Order: sequence, then structure tokens, then C-alpha cells
Amino acid sequence: MAHALIASPFLDGHLLLKPGARAGARISADHFEGLHQAATAGESLPAWTVQTAADVWGLDLAGQTAQSTVLVREPSPYGYCRAS
Repeated sequence: MAHALIASPFLDGHLLLKPGARAGARISADHFEGLHQAATAGESLPAWTVQTAADVWGLDLAGQTAQSTVLVREPSPYGYCRAS
């Protein structure tokens, strides 16, 4: 099953993206790290993620786990970035 969202380091910040959508959301480093930890631990999506997905893409992700919903990309050791 494909992930509904992608969280990725990008240049000097972080993005939350929906595959196939033109719009994205800039997120703070703290939000990115919290999302990474939630996905690793199999926890529910943070409330800010659920709200952002609803506001930006009209998605209802309430009650979903971060691990099954968001692909969290690791920072590249080479300094390159991939946003989608």
C-alpha cells in the first residue's frame, strides 16, 4: 500500500507532500523529527499532521498511524535532496 504523505528534508528545511499533488507544506525541523519518531515507533499521527493534511489536501487521516501513512525520508549523507 502506498503512503498518503511524504515527509522529506529539502534544501534548508523540511516538506510534507502528497504524491501527485502540486501543493506541499513546509514543516519545522521539530515537526519533522516528531513525525520520524512517531513513524519509527508505530504511533498515531501527530495532531498537526492530521490538521495540515485536512487543510492542504482535504484528507481525513484521523486515527491513522504515522508508519502506515507517511513515508519519512532520511537526510542524504551526500547533501542531495529528494522531495517526492
